[in-house]
Amino acid sequence: MYLYAARRSFLKYLGSLPCFLEFTLPAFGNESSSIYDIIKKHGLSDKTTAILFDFDSKEVVSSHNHDLRLPLASVTKAVTAVYGLETIGSSYKFNTDLFMNGTLENGLLTGNLFLLGGGDPSLSTERLNYFAKKLKKIGLKEIKGNFFYSPGIIPEFITIDPKQLPEQSYNPGFSGLNLNENKVFFKWRRSGTSYDLSLTSDGRKPNFKPANIKISLADNGRAIYQYNANLSSKEENWFILRKALRNNGSRSLPVRFSAAFTANALKSLCSQKSISIPDPILSEEHHNRGDLVASLESDALLEIIKEMLDNSTNVTAEVIGLFAGRKWGLDFKSITESGNLMSSWFDYVSGTSGALMTNHSGLSGDSRVSAYEFVKFLNREPTRDVLPQILKKRRLFGNQNEKLNQSEVSIVAKTGTMHFTRGLAGYIIVRGRIRASFAIFSADIEKRQLIGAHQLASPPGSKAWLRRSKAQENQVLSSWANTYL
Repeated sequence: MYLYAARRSFLKYLGSLPCFLEFTLPAFGNESSSIYDIIKKHGLSDKTTAILFDFDSKEVVSSHNHDLRLPLASVTKAVTAVYGLETIGSSYKFNTDLFMNGTLENGLLTGNLFLLGGGDPSLSTERLNYFAKKLKKIGLKEIKGNFFYSPGIIPEFITIDPKQLPEQSYNPGFSGLNLNENKVFFKWRRSGTSYDLSLTSDGRKPNFKPANIKISLADNGRAIYQYNANLSSKEENWFILRKALRNNGSRSLPVRFSAAFTANALKSLCSQKSISIPDPILSEEHHNRGDLVASLESDALLEIIKEMLDNSTNVTAEVIGLFAGRKWGLDFKSITESGNLMSSWFDYVSGTSGALMTNHSGLSGDSRVSAYEFVKFLNREPTRDVLPQILKKRRLFGNQNEKLNQSEVSIVAKTGTMHFTRGLAGYIIVRGRIRASFAIFSADIEKRQLIGAHQLASPPGSKAWLRRSKAQENQVLSSWANTYL
């Protein structure tokens, strides 16, 4: 009942939103001198917002720049997790369906095959292979007709953040049909004076070669990886600079057309079982799909979200965020619009205003939330009921923290990292009881804005800045956690 009542009240809230909201933060006392000294020592005083809230005293016991709004990076996924669970439901399972119409006689289908996506962000080659096994079992050998596919409930997005380098595997496309987190496995092997290149299904079994994705050597160019795509044929072409390769190696590359990639994978898996089906055709019309041949059901959403938080999987976060919008009855044509809805939800449930999340994974430097606002979100009862149980346990580093790591004081939190951006937020738990919530965000927005296109892979000073911000984060959190020993 809570889930549906919350939806109704939130929709009513959205309808009554004024154009500009005012929110006054309460007055805070002097910040903890130990926290101030730590942050000052690391040179990030005006680039850090941090808060510790104690549940026993119901007070903010330590803070620094409590109202400074900064990017969240992947800490955004903690919001997406709660947003998804409350909007969609923790027990929800995604379905991917295979339909068939026409007649099947002597192994020949005179009719059509339909692959329909239901938004599952966790579909793997192993599970997709069930469809090929099912078709083999019913005696299918050949199709005299078409093989249609549709992303279904979520339209095709060819990337999460277009500002990233094309080869970044954490920035793939996604849709209602996804496979292997929308990644392919690129391997190169030296062969005399040249290289043998191959693309396979990201090391997953059963293995297959993606029919609509190619990679070739390039002899010229400034960028190591060059990429182009054909929007109509859904073909993707990669070029790797020959002189950038050294001996043998491998890495993951992102898939842009996830629905076509999944459909071609099914065709390849069927071929391995001597089933001949035509090249897949994107179906944007409501055909008569006929009878359901088989359906793949995902794990419960709670398990998918836990894995998303553990591995910080961007594509899963975006799919869940877009899917949640459908539960509100809203179809979004852009990730930013969907992120803005989650921002409004965040403000509504947290009693804040002006939070900004431009997507659901945090893969953007445009989000803005203060430590104070984030702790208000962590403190609400529905958040505390679910989030501490699915966040990863974090260790603190340094000899002075060995006693803490061996004690009954534990820290569960979500981290976030981008160039010149670092975040950490979660809870301090003592003997199984939540004692405090905290948030620490650091970012140098000016340095982020100065990153040139040719510097995106490794901006000058970014690694050193990250080491400094993580050291600061570790010392601040150590200071807080040790008070609960």
